[in-house]
Amino acid sequence: MNVRCGECGKREFEVQNVNGKFSAPWKTFPKVFLTKDLELPICLNCGNYIIVGDAADRINAALEASIRDQTAQFLTIIKSKAGITAAKLGELVGVSAEYLSLLGSEKRTPTYKVWNLLKIIARDPKRISLEMEPNWDLRKENLLLHRV
Repeated sequence: MNVRCGECGKREFEVQNVNGKFSAPWKTFPKVFLTKDLELPICLNCGNYIIVGDAADRINAALEASIRDQTAQFLTIIKSKAGITAAKLGELVGVSAEYLSLLGSEKRTPTYKVWNLLKIIARDPKRISLEMEPNWDLRKENLLLHRV
């Protein structure tokens, strides 16, 4: 690779798997942590990631795959710990049970709002009992504003 590091100007690189070490914004998501394998060249001098060639496309695909993976994990946690039906969870989150099924099988990418609600519920599945309360819609908006 005949490229200089944009940070320090050195040409010494090593290709590394950045799974679990890399995060970046993706579309409306402020920050996505990479949970999928992705190899990127890293400057041995300063640790800067070198984005050349098709790296931007590979990063984009890996970030989207990570969001889908995390969403499926959230759904698995919620289903196993909350004992709620997909229809009820969909009603709670504002999507259909069919859409939740597509999210669970990683065939669709959720919006940030849906992803964030599922993340909040997965962190504390007992929180789902709030849905029985009369002011759930107000509480849901409050949860989104004050992210866990």
